Amino acid sequence: MRVTLEELDALLNKAPIAADMNPVSRCYLPNTRFANLDDVVKELDSPRPVDPSRTLIIGPRKDEKFLNVRVVHEPFTSDLNEILFDHFDEISAYMLNQSEIAQKIYSDADADVIILYIVDGLSFHDVKKNPPNNGVLEACLVDCPTVTQVAFPNIIGKPPLARLLFDKGYINRIGFSYWTRKDNKLTDELFSTIPTLHRAENFDKIISILSLDLKRQTFVQIIRQGLDGLCHSQKLEINPSVILNQIYENLDQLIELCDQLKLSAKVYLTSDHGILWREEFEPKLIENCNNCHPRYIESNIIENSGRNFLIGNQKFYCLNYPLTRRMLKIDERGVHGGISFQESIVPFLRMEKK
Repeated sequence: MRVTLEELDALLNKAPIAADMNPVSRCYLPNTRFANLDDVVKELDSPRPVDPSRTLIIGPRKDEKFLNVRVVHEPFTSDLNEILFDHFDEISAYMLNQSEIAQKIYSDADADVIILYIVDGLSFHDVKKNPPNNGVLEACLVDCPTVTQVAFPNIIGKPPLARLLFDKGYINRIGFSYWTRKDNKLTDELFSTIPTLHRAENFDKIISILSLDLKRQTFVQIIRQGLDGLCHSQKLEINPSVILNQIYENLDQLIELCDQLKLSAKVYLTSDHGILWREEFEPKLIENCNNCHPRYIESNIIENSGRNFLIGNQKFYCLNYPLTRRMLKIDERGVHGGISFQESIVPFLRMEKK
């Protein structure tokens, strides 16, 4: 039996229901406890009073005593802004986290070539509006502040993915970035275990280099600008789909190159954070500072408005949607740094060439 989330919500007021649904969708259900089938059966067979709470039965087993339903609900929409901040830890437990990406790629590494393509500023929301034609797309939670200097290292992991893959036999490591180690401290950190780093703003240059250097047991790490550069100091209207189409074309080029070289490959796309575009929300001002970050606070003062993250010795207080510390400037087309569906949910796209 197929039901909507609203229909499930009404059914739970009448009896325990066994539901097949996206685990994140559970967080949309108010005043509901989740229990496995055996525990519910024991409670009903017990002479003690039955727990009167609304009960959702979860797990693979089914029983004819209970109504079994399949819930039709997409949890990753702007409606997530209503629950993400308050249920952050619970949602984190139900889905892929950004800090798990490196281990996920490592565990899945069985191709000649592994490529990680990281885009600076790209939300799952924008990708869903203009999805790729190929690959498997999964939503991923940025389980840290949605700021570049924190989220990029969160993807790379500790130890870095390149080091993990080296221990698995991927001894050839090639990196591409807009910046050099010398000019950018973060770049030096992100490529610390990759001996060969090319500065390549043009993707044709990346393909040209890889066509000569790509071989079996190679890991390639690419960091490119995405939509982040379009949301800062940008007065003109922007079209995210144009950038997305360029990114998808890049991925197709990588797959095609591996095909030409007769190499199996697994290519992964993800981002450090998403973008909350100014036309997507009405800011709620909580203070009126001048040159501060609009969506997060770097401070030792605990702020009730934000979620506290401790990164090393630095504290971040990331604001809930739609709170801001100041009004957006005329050249700010979007923001990031806070907790919202648009900022905190990024894509994890996996493509494969066998």
